[in-house]
Amino acid sequence: MIWLTKLRRRISTGTTPGVKFLAKLVRPQNMTQNELCRRISNTTSLSEGDISNVIKSMKFEFELAFSEGRSIETELGIYQVQLKVKACDTLEQVTTETVEKVNIRYLLPKSIRRSLDKKMLNFAFVDVTPKGHQEVSDEGTNPIP
Repeated sequence: MIWLTKLRRRISTGTTPGVKFLAKLVRPQNMTQNELCRRISNTTSLSEGDISNVIKSMKFEFELAFSEGRSIETELGIYQVQLKVKACDTLEQVTTETVEKVNIRYLLPKSIRRSLDKKMLNFAFVDVTPKGHQEVSDEGTNPIP
């Protein structure tokens, strides 16, 4: 279940500025690496320690590949090294100093993109109050923890 809340915003740009209403994602607590390891361990023959070691090894290998400018393609998606660079007027002005920032771009695989099709997901609205999340939809499901 993906939880949403309704927001009121003053929009000052575009062809129809003014007060608008929109849905916003209510983010649950992030899944920790320990929780991920535990969940994978419950569905495979691997121990939590084995899974944790694989994740640590992947981190090391990712850092090494990225430091060499290499992209990584896995079943989890493609991780690409991208640069933000400063444009120069002449070829002689282009140096390593014109590289302003290095980023990693993540591209979802098609299988995960298909699972995120809005027609296949369940949405519900919650009222976000100081007391926590309170259910306001008609579906009768519990609010997020």
